[in-house]
Amino acid sequence: MGKDIIILIVVALLFSAIGVGLGIIYQKQTDASQSAAITVLRSKVVPSVVAYGSVAKIEGNKIVLNNEGESAIFDIKKDASVSLLVWEEGGTGTYTYKKAELSDIKVGDILNIVIKILPEGQLQGESVFINPKK
Repeated sequence: MGKDIIILIVVALLFSAIGVGLGIIYQKQTDASQSAAITVLRSKVVPSVVAYGSVAKIEGNKIVLNNEGESAIFDIKKDASVSLLVWEEGGTGTYTYKKAELSDIKVGDILNIVIKILPEGQLQGESVFINPKK
């Protein structure tokens, strides 16, 4: 009976070690693919990416966007262009751009932020579009 328990413990430890080893291998593969994606997003091949969401918080030039339960913080650069998209009169379904200021952005506004991923990994807002209220 004692011999069976020892064999059972050895087998359990062996399976545990195999599980840990496979987990480490999987994590390294995931980290490598994420690292490759970040490298491409920081490259000159992808000059910018667009973030979309509702303004949850504004502190100076930092804006927190929420979208479908997720959020991200964007540092808007000082000379970033800010535009308000305005629907054309007459129901043509088109809009025009009107120059705006960062101070025109309010909590609850829906924004498109053209962002650049900086070498340090920070997300910098290059330009901001305030979407029209419907």
